[in-house]
Amino acid sequence: LAADGTLAVGAADGMLFLFEPGSLVPAIAVAAHDEINDVAFSPDGRTVATVGEDHAVRLWHRADGSRSAEITRGDGLFTVAFSPRGDRIAFGGRERTVEVQALDPEGTPTGPVARHEPFGPWPQEAEQPPDTQALLFVDDDTIAAVSGTKAVLLSARDGRPLRELAVAEGNIGQIV
Repeated sequence: LAADGTLAVGAADGMLFLFEPGSLVPAIAVAAHDEINDVAFSPDGRTVATVGEDHAVRLWHRADGSRSAEITRGDGLFTVAFSPRGDRIAFGGRERTVEVQALDPEGTPTGPVARHEPFGPWPQEAEQPPDTQALLFVDDDTIAAVSGTKAVLLSARDGRPLRELAVAEGNIGQIV
């Protein structure tokens, strides 16, 4: 949900729908991915980010639905978030990583992607490591992320784990 009430819906069929406030009919419909797993608005509401199973973060101009940028990764992605200032975007997925990409004032990716592994090594005897299921910027300097039974706070600047959050037994699905 953008600050002005515009709603973004990412569908399992890969369609991105943008609804203007009060409208029941999408103003924009875009074939965005094979399957959309998460959607986020930039703080100024001008850019929409989507992630999916097709290994990509895609940035879209909210005004007309055109693609403004793409960041391709090695595996499927589940979660995406903008920093409060809108100068960075974070994303994560199957590789149990949190990755952060700087954005210029126009929302275009700039510089290398910083890849962080805040959940530590996965035991070799385990069948399959849990994915990075959800993340968000707590503030411009801190990201909260969840994977399996772990929830961590990490530095948005250098990926350094700040602390592990104490939670109940079992897998964690979301963080807000």
